[in-house]
Amino acid sequence: MTVQIDQIFTARAESVWQFLHAAGQGCYIPAYQRPYAWDDENVDRLIDDVLNGLNHLEDRSSAISFLGTIIAIHDTNLVTVKPVYQSEVAQRVMTLIDGQQRISTSVMMNIALHHHLSSLLRRIEKSAGEAFEWMREQAQRSLADLWTTFALDQTIGNPPVYRYYPRVIRAFDDVWSKKGTQALYQSPISRLIWNYINYVEEKKVEPFKYRVVDEDGAADPRHESIVSVFQYIQSEINSLTGKKVDQYHIPDVQQVIQNDEFMKALWAFVPPESVVTFVTTQSDQKNYNFFAPFSGP
Repeated sequence: MTVQIDQIFTARAESVWQFLHAAGQGCYIPAYQRPYAWDDENVDRLIDDVLNGLNHLEDRSSAISFLGTIIAIHDTNLVTVKPVYQSEVAQRVMTLIDGQQRISTSVMMNIALHHHLSSLLRRIEKSAGEAFEWMREQAQRSLADLWTTFALDQTIGNPPVYRYYPRVIRAFDDVWSKKGTQALYQSPISRLIWNYINYVEEKKVEPFKYRVVDEDGAADPRHESIVSVFQYIQSEINSLTGKKVDQYHIPDVQQVIQNDEFMKALWAFVPPESVVTFVTTQSDQKNYNFFAPFSGP
């Protein structure tokens, strides 16, 4: 019987956000895939592509940035998933044939953004005023959305933290399960996700500093690529939203917040007038640094 390729592979345009936000969808890295191998330069290029798309939104609300292709197979029969507990596996398994480096890096970016936004949110938890009430609400929504890009909620778990599955795992190293006696997350990418899930669930407030060491306390070389890139991503996000923001070519928040087309393209809605007024006229306020991202030099 002749197999028609177009019946197996179909191409569709989809953002990384949409792919990682798909309900119940777990990403599975098969055993034959090489280990994570990106470095700082690869991350810089990805960030540049993202910022380039962001800048184009100022002039064209339909602008997009092409971040490369992802080839994935919907493994309906769980052929590639090994080992597996049939009743415990993610609802929809997408086996990554190509693009696991970009997917893993995007997940790391979202974890770093989630952590950074959580820290910023704590700074303004007692700030009064309509603008800050609105920002707190939007930040909480963003945190919930970011969370779902790296954690799949199974609603129950034993212990409770096992209700969350890392969205990306690897064959033989990892096992999805809602039972602590079965679940295993020891590949470099899933271990990072799992550590961060536990960090959040334990409601820790100290900074999330990720490091994997061996029995002698030395850095584990198997995890070093993920550890190094994640630390670099955290550093870049701090720079993008801090005093080094002038090193990057990104939109000025005081300008774009008045650009309805830009805000609709970015958020799908425009902020209330009280927020626009605060951002454009109150830059000397103590907590204005919450709006520092994209505030320009």
